Amino acid sequence: MLDGLRGRLQRLHADSGQRVSLVGWSLGGLYARKLAPPRPDRVRQVISLGSPLYGHPRRTTHTWPTYRLLRGRDAQRDDVRGIGAPPVPTTSVFSRSDGIVGWRACVEHAGAQVQNLRIPGSHLGLGFNPLVLYLIADRLAQPEGDWRAFAPPRLLRGLYRTID
Repeated sequence: MLDGLRGRLQRLHADSGQRVSLVGWSLGGLYARKLAPPRPDRVRQVISLGSPLYGHPRRTTHTWPTYRLLRGRDAQRDDVRGIGAPPVPTTSVFSRSDGIVGWRACVEHAGAQVQNLRIPGSHLGLGFNPLVLYLIADRLAQPEGDWRAFAPPRLLRGLYRTID
């Protein structure tokens, strides 16, 4: 999987001539974090949605038994966690009512260009949640090299919670 994603990142970067923003949902957020450190020259930012960034999936997710059943003995080798915050702007979005991933596992370690945002919703709804889509649009609209923390509009402030 990682080899295919590395190739895709290389092609997107070459085709566009620009650094690529990576948005990953659940396990996809872990893959995005794995792609960024060796190639910050190709990655503009990482946005993870409900991704278990820290802690073993056996204790942080409800999907471990199914994943282990599908992957068998190879499940341990698929570990892409615990690599630390990527060396690019990073936003972690999560929900306390996720239902699949424990929210504490989604909190990124503090950094100069790191922001953790808690929103209401479910794990399966993160990719469709209007609050998440608004946040992603805001992150993507920022000029490259001019990162700033997300500041929701006044009417929506109560729906986003920053966690340090």
